Amino acid sequence: MTDTQREEWKSSYLTFCAEKSVAKPSAATAEAPPSVEPLTATPPKAQPAVELPSPQTGEKRALQPAQKPEARPRFEDRTPTLHAFEKRWAFLKKELKKAGPNSGFFLQRAADFYLLYLDVVHLLEQGEWDGKVTKAANALQAFHVNKVKIGRVRKHLAEAKQAGEQNVVPRCFAAGRYGTGMLTVSQKQDLVTHVTRCAQSNKPLSVADIKKSMFRYWLCNCNLVEPNMPVPWGDYDAHERSMDYIYRHWREWVDDTYPDDFQIRRRCLNARPAEQAAMLTPQACHQFLDLLEETLDECGWRQNGALTDEAGVAIWNTDEKGFEARDSGKLKGQKVLVPKCIGTSASASVQEGSFGHITILPYMSLRGDISPPSVVVQGTTFSEAWAKIWPEAAVRATARGSMTAELFVEFTLRWERYVRQDLKVSRDKELILLLDSGGGSLLHLSPDFTLACFSKKIRPLFFPPYSTSALCPADQAPNAQAELLWDKKRRDSNLSHLAALDVVHEVFDHAYCSKYIRSGFKTCGLITGQPLAREQIFGERGVSLFRTIVSAKEVVLQAPESEAVLQAPKGYQRAEAKVKCEACGKRTPSSLPKCGYCGGDNAGYNAVQDCVSQGLKHQGYTKKVPAVVDTAAELSCIEPAAKANLVRWSGDLLAEMRKRKNSEEAQGQPATKKVAAECASSASALPKDVPASDGPVQVELDLEDPADAEKFFAQQVQAGEA
Repeated sequence: MTDTQREEWKSSYLTFCAEKSVAKPSAATAEAPPSVEPLTATPPKAQPAVELPSPQTGEKRALQPAQKPEARPRFEDRTPTLHAFEKRWAFLKKELKKAGPNSGFFLQRAADFYLLYLDVVHLLEQGEWDGKVTKAANALQAFHVNKVKIGRVRKHLAEAKQAGEQNVVPRCFAAGRYGTGMLTVSQKQDLVTHVTRCAQSNKPLSVADIKKSMFRYWLCNCNLVEPNMPVPWGDYDAHERSMDYIYRHWREWVDDTYPDDFQIRRRCLNARPAEQAAMLTPQACHQFLDLLEETLDECGWRQNGALTDEAGVAIWNTDEKGFEARDSGKLKGQKVLVPKCIGTSASASVQEGSFGHITILPYMSLRGDISPPSVVVQGTTFSEAWAKIWPEAAVRATARGSMTAELFVEFTLRWERYVRQDLKVSRDKELILLLDSGGGSLLHLSPDFTLACFSKKIRPLFFPPYSTSALCPADQAPNAQAELLWDKKRRDSNLSHLAALDVVHEVFDHAYCSKYIRSGFKTCGLITGQPLAREQIFGERGVSLFRTIVSAKEVVLQAPESEAVLQAPKGYQRAEAKVKCEACGKRTPSSLPKCGYCGGDNAGYNAVQDCVSQGLKHQGYTKKVPAVVDTAAELSCIEPAAKANLVRWSGDLLAEMRKRKNSEEAQGQPATKKVAAECASSASALPKDVPASDGPVQVELDLEDPADAEKFFAQQVQAGEA
């Protein structure tokens, strides 16, 4: 070993010891080379790609995808000597000899062979083989080195603009996988970053959107257009098949290159209002938690930064939960078995019922207590049967089955009485009630509720707008379990008014129990005896809860053309349509016939936009609805006798259909094929030529129709007078 090699080994060994945090070797130990093979430093562990936001600052950072360590090039440096080259690539030589030259081994190991050629070029520059390409190819026949490709690699390295990409296989050297216009590695990385940024910004991309971005890349790589030039989208259909191939290869590359957290998957799209995405921010949640901590300190329910044991019966949460009679089109949590020939989705018969809407109002404590139920059903009267179905519940009826401000105050006073009397909470202690504002009607902000809170020592803390999914304990496990059981029961039952109330009773007992209540509070960071665990909200849940617009400054793109090809996601609020005024040059809304600045004619005036901006009431309306067609005039060509016979025939058919429907409902059996066939034959039995009737015509009257009811009473009066 020469002195230069000894010093190089000494420096590398000391660096390795420093990285491994071991004791620094003595000079004597470092001077003498070891008798065994020098240790090779293991690659560092992959650092997490996402740095969680700080619970104290509430910052929301952009997610920057990071590749897997094993997806990076096998070697980052070049071999200095021919001996090091033989030692490094001995494994490839052995595998190549075993695979044979005619197999697909070259395609599978294209990245390794490219690095091998980089080492060959480096050795030629160092003077090995006298710098002769032919001598190098002859000496490395066992590696199947081609002298033509050596020249191509030399030319590529001379023309390479980005030194960091020299170890990545360029598309011109990956035979069988790349072609003219295919995506570069940096472009693929930017696509992954773009997909992540758009998903985080509540603007996820579809497969068609990604393919269009690939098409723009493809045009730039083929030197057909510049990145800032308009794209000829009329030619996209002709190249759609090529985009399919590029897309599939990109997906395979992402699966091999990135960890599971950043692999691209197709997911169902859930609607999230733009206003909700804009207002549900980490800053708003942190402000609410700060206010909660201040309130806990004022009320004495927190000591040394942790919730006291007595706070378990002092901190409560309430939130309305509604149950619809109508089928929403989806049964949550229901999995069934169907053969593949049925299709991709399965359907089930669901009885809609006749109960309309039912609302429950649970009051839940941090300890896991649940107050007596408060229920609102749809109706206009009070029924004594409710107490038999659900004795401990306070059931009241409203026109729509939803909560009202008056009922909410009554239910809140009933809950306060339960806490003071049954749970023995002193009236000198203040109760903390976590709740929302009551929807768009703000029914939780009524003056009566304010008076009730003042007189009963209740401290209401209202969640920020659209933040119940992040901060409301009832909106976590309790409501989720209620929806699952409700959909299961609703699927199997034909629910009447009282039957639906009984099912809601069962759902309430199952979902709003101590187990799920404590789980809901824990998910929101509230645990007895511990400080507020903000990481429960801003940790793993924060990625799915918060959708903030990620600006271009927060994202690092690799390819220079990506900024022009990949458009950043836009904001939530759509800007008003404006056009440039030809006279003054300023932008004025297209809904104005005149420019708002100079008063000249607006060349971009749009009458439709003007109509929409004015609204409904300012453009005239009338309560009298004009008829689409004068039905009486159109049907006046029918003779009176024939018309009477047709009316009588239709009335008889309708009466028979109603009779059969009522008999089937009474027996609880579905319609049989025989009945269906009779109905079909009856419906098709309308004669072409209706004979005139000589006698008086008996027309069936529908007493539910006010006009027919008036005729019926007139006939009865005339018959009585006769």
